[in-house]
Amino acid sequence: IAATTPPQALGYLVFLIAFGFGAIYMAWRLWEASGVTLELTREVLREEGPNGRVLCNLDNIDRIDRSVFAFKPATGFLIHLKTPGTRVYAPGLWWRSGRRLAIGGVTARSEAKSMAEIMNLLLTQRDTDAG
Repeated sequence: IAATTPPQALGYLVFLIAFGFGAIYMAWRLWEASGVTLELTREVLREEGPNGRVLCNLDNIDRIDRSVFAFKPATGFLIHLKTPGTRVYAPGLWWRSGRRLAIGGVTARSEAKSMAEIMNLLLTQRDTDAG
């Protein structure tokens, strides 16, 4: 719109250009985040790829919430942590804020469900071994 029929007011033109660049930036971030694979081991949940960030240690997980009313991505699940982590956002794949870590978005529902079930099994095994 800004290129074909620019508005008369300079403020609107600046807004349209900034909004366009913002949309392009967010599309690039979503493309970049969706190219990462999440890997679950017996110790950690982490990203594979160039960043290799650790999302959480399994010892730090309090519980996993897959309920309908949980504040989570549409095809994912929510992990409640024992200790808060830093605020991080990988658009479309996962986000962490305080004691909440949400996984899902561009992930397939079946893959997210399988990962949540495996994590529940690992947590049950951990609690059984500890107690």
